[in-house]
Amino acid sequence: LQAKVKLGQDPAGDKTESRKRASDTFEAIAKKYLTAKKMSTRSGTYTETERHILKHARSLNGLQVAKIARRDIAILITTIKENSGPVAANRVRSTLSDFFGWSMSEGIDSIENNPVINTNKSEESPRKRVLKDHELRAIWKHAGDDHYGSIIKLLMLTGQRADEIGRAHV
Repeated sequence: LQAKVKLGQDPAGDKTESRKRASDTFEAIAKKYLTAKKMSTRSGTYTETERHILKHARSLNGLQVAKIARRDIAILITTIKENSGPVAANRVRSTLSDFFGWSMSEGIDSIENNPVINTNKSEESPRKRVLKDHELRAIWKHAGDDHYGSIIKLLMLTGQRADEIGRAHV
């Protein structure tokens, strides 16, 4: 140790740095990321982000965030694709890419690149099912004449999403 000190090294500082990096697990950094996202995103988006990190990426929790490799991400995305489908895999992939980008911009030690880059993105296909005329008639008939029924009919007539109608200004 004395020789290292004479050569200008800092063994105590190296040990402290090593301990700090060991505590930078995916789980610990993910908590900070979710706290930051909670303040900067809408509640629905945050809920999805939280689900991606806490549920789908749970297998990364014990790993040091700086040592997570592209292979780890690729295996995770493949598993999600098999269990939850290609759309879920793509959404988790996107969230993880944002997580690693955020981590780098926050200066989290030893994260030099985004391991999500160059992982496979699944092909998505649009929905093919639409309601048939007899199904639309049944919904219209049972929607009622109250406010809720009027909203359902408005959604059917305009083809808008509920949140789009909710944000509409008079």
